[in-house]
Amino acid sequence: MTSTPQQKTNLDADASALEACTPPGATAGTRSGTATRNWYLLGFGLYFSAMGIQSVLYPWILTQVLNESASRVGFAQMMSMVPMLTLVLFGGVVADRRELRGHLITLQCVIALVPLSLALIIRVESLSFFVMIAMSLGAGALGAFIIPAREAMLVRVANGQIQQTVTATTGIQFGSQIFGILLGGGASYLALAMGRAPSDAMGGAPLLVMQAVLLVLAALVATRLPRLPPADGERRHAVAEIRDSIAEVFRIDAIRPIVILMFFTGILYIGVFMVQLPIIVRDVYHGDSAALAILNTCFMLGTCLSAIV
Repeated sequence: MTSTPQQKTNLDADASALEACTPPGATAGTRSGTATRNWYLLGFGLYFSAMGIQSVLYPWILTQVLNESASRVGFAQMMSMVPMLTLVLFGGVVADRRELRGHLITLQCVIALVPLSLALIIRVESLSFFVMIAMSLGAGALGAFIIPAREAMLVRVANGQIQQTVTATTGIQFGSQIFGILLGGGASYLALAMGRAPSDAMGGAPLLVMQAVLLVLAALVATRLPRLPPADGERRHAVAEIRDSIAEVFRIDAIRPIVILMFFTGILYIGVFMVQLPIIVRDVYHGDSAALAILNTCFMLGTCLSAIV
């Protein structure tokens, strides 16, 4: 769940089109609408702070705790992305048909069980490669429903300021993820404070609990949002809606190049970030979780800079 420049590009491209319409349930430019927008942004930041912790702890556990090979690290990271690839379109259809506030609250409470479960497994010393695969699949599957729900909610709580809200969410996403990454970097130091080796999984357990707390806080913040019932309209079969949406994406000249760019970004960019960096930190620099966090932070700051330039 790592940010890329293409996510910002995609949001900005959508923003100008969204400003031309006011969907059902969108807030007007009022004081209460501004408060709703701010609650949404706070929940957004809490969620991505939690994901920032995960983006350090998972590769740290795979490379430095379990000492897995590059191929197995790549497989595990792939398993975290497969649910997003296969389920995110269904997640979008579900978001269109649900009351968004309750849907988001439920999903965020459920996904908090993933890091809590992993912390418990570490506590009873039952951690394994296959446990990490299961956790990656669970977090990825739930994320495939959370992200479309958040994006569907954005335009309806933007208080008539679509472009500004998109810009704010982009900045908050990068900033909160960097904050979470730096928190995740403390795993080795926590292990040392417990009198254990810096690569002992127990150092990550408190941070996994912190991740779960952030996710629950994001759910609590979502209770401050208004109820957002599904938009009126004809309901077709989910597969038909997905098929038509894909066809529409490739039909529109303004969107098709962005999708193609994101496809090649996944091949040429994400693999380096999610697999090679943790391996380099372990095998070349012999670093700990802090080194991984610092390198990830520098990588993301470079991403931000390239997006701005």
